[in-house]
Amino acid sequence: MQVTYTTLHPQAMHAIRAAANWRTWGPHAAIQYCRNRRVPLRLMVLARQLQVATCHGF
Repeated sequence: MQVTYTTLHPQAMHAIRAAANWRTWGPHAAIQYCRNRRVPLRLMVLARQLQVATCHGF
């Protein structure tokens, strides 16, 4: 699934991508992806929570 975000901050885009691929990459790889791109861990956690809530229809 390719999603284009044109108005978001690059860190937010990376956090969303890591959250979307969490189950594919695994938690360690997703966290490393964010660390290598200087994404704050809190932002990645928030993106993960929103991803789960969105997928389950909350």
